[in-house]
Amino acid sequence: MIRRPPRSTLSSSSAASDVYKRQVREGAPLAMACSCWLVLMLLGSLVRNGAGSSSDQIILFPDGAPNDPANFTGPEVRRGDDGNGCGPNRSMACDHIYNVSVPTLTPFLVSNGTGGAVIIAPGGGYSDLAWSKEGLDVARMFNSIAVSAFVLKYRVPDRPDTTGLPKYWAPLQDAQRAISVIRAHAEQFGVDPSKIGFIGFSAGGHLSAHLSTTWRHRIYPMVDASDKQSPRPSFAMLLYPWSILSNNNRSSTALTSELTGMDNSHPVTFISQNADDPTAWVQNSLQYTLHLMAVGAANPTVHVYPLGGHGFGLCQSFKQFEQVCDWPKAAQKFLQDLG
Repeated sequence: MIRRPPRSTLSSSSAASDVYKRQVREGAPLAMACSCWLVLMLLGSLVRNGAGSSSDQIILFPDGAPNDPANFTGPEVRRGDDGNGCGPNRSMACDHIYNVSVPTLTPFLVSNGTGGAVIIAPGGGYSDLAWSKEGLDVARMFNSIAVSAFVLKYRVPDRPDTTGLPKYWAPLQDAQRAISVIRAHAEQFGVDPSKIGFIGFSAGGHLSAHLSTTWRHRIYPMVDASDKQSPRPSFAMLLYPWSILSNNNRSSTALTSELTGMDNSHPVTFISQNADDPTAWVQNSLQYTLHLMAVGAANPTVHVYPLGGHGFGLCQSFKQFEQVCDWPKAAQKFLQDLG
């Protein structure tokens, strides 16, 4: 049974909150109340703020994230410490989020698209999240091409190794849950459950690969009926993916151990990276591509650009145009080809 989410689960309109409370008070079944909570949160956001609102957050695990060690992080902190050029007008500081213990989704919804949606995982080396540059700004970009987006605030920093769970297990749990929740409530969100993809940047690119290679095995106990939905992304997008190779060795031809479950069921994939990336070697993308082809997965779309380094996002901090700044156009064509 789905239990009532805590009051802090989301910031929503007072009308939605009042209706939810009235349902519970008047004895509505709790599962129904939770479903209406999602619907009303969504409708309140669209009516109040229009498509692309980031004011509402959906807590993925209302009763607490699974396996999380108690008091592992300090308070969540958001700092504008990554230069400038972010925001709707590229006039704001680019910020990072630290100490995430409550994973959430922030919806940016459109009503004029084909039903396609993408979950966005910002990077940050599994220590923090590049929230604006690789999260909110990217969601707005997808909205501009008529694709709904959900920014995933997954748990960071990386949790300790835990028996029975793979490396980087906490972000993977959050990503699996995110896909299932959106797919379970696709009608309410106005998206097509067969068109829900996942894009990640840097460590988020690793998470996109991790999700795409391990989707058959959910690594947390079922929370509610949403988890009956498959956590397999309909498509995967990897932007300058980090730590794809064994031991993070640029000379390796083997994938890191948590990705060795790749098979031909891997979602169709888009990869973009710069050849001069000093942080996540371009060999990560090249070897991942070769492994996809070797297992007979759908042929990937791969763009390797000459210049632009690591962490380029939407080129918010670039002083001059580089070829890589056109990666959103390539991504749009990739999505158009998928239908």
